[in-house]
Amino acid sequence: MPRPAPSLSRQVKGLPRYYMDCGWYRHPRFAGLTPDALFVFEAAVGYCTEHATDGTMPGHHEDLAAALGLRASAVKKALTPLLDRGALSRTDSGEIAIRNWAEHNPTTAEVEAYNEAKSRSGALGNHTRWHVARGVTDPECDLCAAPNSDRKCDPEPSQEGSHGMGWDGSSSSSPPRATDRTPPDVAGAGAPTEEDQPPNPQTTAEAAIAHMAACDLARARADGVPIRTEAPYLAKLTESRRIENLDRLTELARQSPTASPVDLAERLDPTCGPLDGGAARADAAWHADKAHLDAEAADAEAQRAQRTAALELLGREPQLEADLTAKARAEHPDAKPVVIRQHVIHLAIAHLEDPAA
Repeated sequence: MPRPAPSLSRQVKGLPRYYMDCGWYRHPRFAGLTPDALFVFEAAVGYCTEHATDGTMPGHHEDLAAALGLRASAVKKALTPLLDRGALSRTDSGEIAIRNWAEHNPTTAEVEAYNEAKSRSGALGNHTRWHVARGVTDPECDLCAAPNSDRKCDPEPSQEGSHGMGWDGSSSSSPPRATDRTPPDVAGAGAPTEEDQPPNPQTTAEAAIAHMAACDLARARADGVPIRTEAPYLAKLTESRRIENLDRLTELARQSPTASPVDLAERLDPTCGPLDGGAARADAAWHADKAHLDAEAADAEAQRAQRTAALELLGREPQLEADLTAKARAEHPDAKPVVIRQHVIHLAIAHLEDPAA
């Protein structure tokens, strides 16, 4: 029976990155293996993640080597100890499988749901930017045609807990869950009017995110960033802004229900302002920050001057230093000497400000 063809040319459809626990190679299943065997296992995990294979790989060492991009002799030598230790196993069809893949890594179904959700999220961002924020209805837009339909943008995790991949709902950097935000309604397509109900903070936040992503796109063009296809690039920017700013924008929208999405976006990020791209607001913010830092520096310098004057006073008047030390020890009988010394200095500063006190 001929061997199956190598999987090197298989189209990539999995996740762009993977993570392994720190010190995984010290697990009893791997302890004592050669560095070559450990690297082959790590490369196998990366291959299965990248191609969403549910942990299965070609069964013959030459095919596996071609898929991993490694030398066949190195893969053949590493397979024996990995199989003996149980890190890898043989399936009934002759393929090689990583042990308990679904318990620690994303399955094919989860990866496909994640990719589909990212695509829907990009479509929602474009819909919010070009339709909701402008109050228009496009008959060719599915979201405009069905404003009340379910528009979930993120997959529900298939199980509690994280696979450690940084995307399935339990990581701090994961995208917001669909149940945490409400998709915007389209004006003029059966949506409630402003007279019927107050503005939805999440709707306003989504429109602000779309504006921020559009500004990011404009800046990228101005900086000469090569953009092959605008729609996917904008969708990526929108999702990045949503992950970073959705919660804060929603809170700002609740605090200022009459603020426009552009105002909220500019308030959170001055570079997203209109007309000049927020240059004037950013310049004003920079000067305000500089004034604040200058004030803090001046206050610190004044405190240093007071401390220096207090130390000089104590050096000139030993009796005053003895009196202040006795007073500090009486007020703080259990304090350490270094703490007593600090209290003496503070008392000396107070004496300089009011000698009669």
